[in-house]
Amino acid sequence: LDVVSFDVQQRQLAERPGSCSFVMFFAPWCKHCRDWKPHWGRIASDVDGAGLGGKVSIAAVDCTEHEAVCQQQKVRGYPTLLLYRGAASADAPADASADASVGADDADG
Repeated sequence: LDVVSFDVQQRQLAERPGSCSFVMFFAPWCKHCRDWKPHWGRIASDVDGAGLGGKVSIAAVDCTEHEAVCQQQKVRGYPTLLLYRGAASADAPADASADASVGADDADG
C-alpha cells in the first residue's frame, strides 16, 4: 500500500463502519512535512504488511493543490495528521514517535 491522495471518494469510504483512514495534510515547502515523508511511507508499508490494507488507508493531501479540502478539514498548520474512523475524525496524538504513535499538528511558517 502506497501513500495515496485522500479525495472525497476515499473520505466517504473512510466513513463506513469498520474502516479508517489516517491522513497527513501537508505543504511541499514545509520542512517538517518533508522530514515526515519517509516515516509516512513506512507506516503505509507496515499497514499493508499487516494485512490491514482493506480496512485502513494511509493517505496524504497536498494543501497547496487541494486548498478547499484542507480548509474544509480545518487544517491550520503543517503537517496535520487526522484519523478518520467510521463517521468521525479525531486529531492524532500530539506525541510524535516513529515507533509508537504518529503525532502532529506542528505549524511551520
